Amino acid sequence: MDFKIELKGLEETKKILNVKQYQKAVTFSLNRVIKSGRTEASEQIRKGEKPFTLSKSDVDRKMNVRLPNPYEAVLKITSEPWILSYFKPRQIIGGIKSAIKRTKKKGFELIKGTGRKNSGGVSIEIVKGRRVTLKHAFIVTGKGGTPLVFWRKKGDKSSITGKDKLVALKVYSLPSMFKKPAVIGKVIDKIKTQWEKEITSAINRITSGKWNAD
Repeated sequence: MDFKIELKGLEETKKILNVKQYQKAVTFSLNRVIKSGRTEASEQIRKGEKPFTLSKSDVDRKMNVRLPNPYEAVLKITSEPWILSYFKPRQIIGGIKSAIKRTKKKGFELIKGTGRKNSGGVSIEIVKGRRVTLKHAFIVTGKGGTPLVFWRKKGDKSSITGKDKLVALKVYSLPSMFKKPAVIGKVIDKIKTQWEKEITSAINRITSGKWNAD
């Protein structure tokens, strides 16, 4: 998804500053504005109207800012759908048999408990405070050592085992979370408001002699 925000006041700024001053004011302001947009996006995704159960570091590392030229700023948000390991999964067996814990050193760690053989499914908390159970799902360590939430895809047989294939469950993606009206609307409003503050501040610093942009 692409969208553009045209910022106001550039023509007025050109009349006040010379070329070098103008470039410095715009570049400095854009850099601060796009970063404030990234912060707002992260806050809205994790704490907004529909707060997803994701850590700040996991969200922020998938949002990159760059200035391809002195007069343009880009916020790029990319990610594959999230594996359910991010959403506090717990395997239900007359209680909790196993759970996936998020750790700084290991990434994801499988915490084993006790329970019966037959699984009652896996409960997850995608949205904070709303835990749901996926029947027939179960937690198993994947090939790379990461514990994942799996279920068997009915009708898609493995040529080796003859059983339904195991599928690691995933949900949403960061771009799909970002483009929700409740999130993107707040981000756009934040960028526009912050731009007015930053460009005004930059102009005042230059014209008052606090910045030497020549």
